[in-house]
Amino acid sequence: MSSAPKSSLTVGVLLLGNEDVQYLEVAPVDLLAMMQPQYIHALGASALAEKGVNMDIHYISETGEGLFPLTANAKVAVTDSIETSPALDVLMIPGPPPNFVASEAVGAFIRAQVEHATAVLSVCTGIIPLAQSGVLKGKTATGPPPLILTALRHGFPDTKWEDERRWTRDGNVWTSAGITNGLDMMAGFMRTYYGDRPQLVELVLGAANVWDRPVEYREEEKRFGMGLGQ
Repeated sequence: MSSAPKSSLTVGVLLLGNEDVQYLEVAPVDLLAMMQPQYIHALGASALAEKGVNMDIHYISETGEGLFPLTANAKVAVTDSIETSPALDVLMIPGPPPNFVASEAVGAFIRAQVEHATAVLSVCTGIIPLAQSGVLKGKTATGPPPLILTALRHGFPDTKWEDERRWTRDGNVWTSAGITNGLDMMAGFMRTYYGDRPQLVELVLGAANVWDRPVEYREEEKRFGMGLGQ
């Protein structure tokens, strides 16, 4: 990760699959976007606004066409295809359906982002196209615990799978487990990358009520999570 955090970011959200993507899995990009100066002004912290981060956010699909469906009957206007996407500083991958199979073009796009971007972050089943792209070989990663116990460990044995953590980081690749763990992961990214402006980061996280939960699951959370899908 770059040692010099940028005062502006180009951010991409990669929307994949033929079914609705979970609305909550897109939410972490909004948490990041709250660091923009206009939002800091709206929070009444104008003295911190000069440390805000301008963002250009792109919603990317494989074809770059139309409206992409989310759960709760929502739709996102797609702005770019994987071919027309600008160079990105940050790529976030919310989860497609568990049976999703990435095309070679999608895999190549993800590999290029891991090579060039500051950070690539997957949320929940967003781990599937990330793993299918081949970038997780030799890395530590996480995903939904039921998937780790079944498909992920079996299908991608060259990855060290963590099934007791909300999120992991290995280099510039960040992965999160369950749906709302994407917020925990994004908070970790913000605290790490923008560690030079902790007051700004904590203001945003406090305004969103995204507190510093332990990275490791509590015992009752482990029991519940492992039981899903069995």
